[in-house]
Amino acid sequence: MVTKTLPPLPGTAENDLWTGTNEFGPVNLSEAVFPIFRRIDSRSCEIVGTAFYVLRNGAFMTARHVLDERTGTLFGIHFGPGTHFYLRPVIAAYHHPISDLSIGVLEGMRHRQTGKLLENKTLVIRPDTPPQGAPISTYSYPLHDVVLTDAGTQIDVRPTFYDGPLLDYYGERGPSAKLQCPYFLSGLHLYGASSGGPVFSTKGNAFAVANSSYDGANDIAFVTPIELAGDIIIKGVDLKDGNGSQDLPFREILNAHMRSVPEKRRSAL
Repeated sequence: MVTKTLPPLPGTAENDLWTGTNEFGPVNLSEAVFPIFRRIDSRSCEIVGTAFYVLRNGAFMTARHVLDERTGTLFGIHFGPGTHFYLRPVIAAYHHPISDLSIGVLEGMRHRQTGKLLENKTLVIRPDTPPQGAPISTYSYPLHDVVLTDAGTQIDVRPTFYDGPLLDYYGERGPSAKLQCPYFLSGLHLYGASSGGPVFSTKGNAFAVANSSYDGANDIAFVTPIELAGDIIIKGVDLKDGNGSQDLPFREILNAHMRSVPEKRRSAL
């Protein structure tokens, strides 16, 4: 990894002000939220957005435009404890028919010594929308540097929180020319690589997904309610319930996932 000075971007939140949670409590977000890169050729790549795990098997959520109609190979960089990381290609993507939301799947990762299939940390998805004017945040990867060297591509990423107020909600008609309602208007300073990142309430629950802003605008961003992702149809899912492979809405898959978590460990639900 490259080490150089990368000054904070406008809109960066104060240190230790925000957190994220999963079904077990507070989570190290660098292990649950990751950058999506596009491989341009054998030696170069670029970051195209942020995503976050919603199931322990590598299923993730992001903005549809991060995955839709991309040329080249997409992959996520999974960061583990310490300096461990894995390059995980995107092997499937399922899109919401209207909203700027997608569910993707990364290739499985295995322990480098034992070969055991590893699980990833997730975030709590809860549509507990904060009131208008309440502070919200997104955690994402716009602060990064990609350097092409003789040894290959080196990537330096500095994920952090960006915060601002929740300003308005548009249920049927709204000002964005890019998005279909419903969506929220926020005071987040949204950068290109922030697209697809989770948007948090002060409770640490992800209630929305970061989408877009106006060209050149500061502290204006549109975010989509996370519960809409429940309508995305995932193909060929076997819940091991005796029904075999089915095409199911993500809502049913997530409910099955949560039922698999022991009740006594659901501290964040």
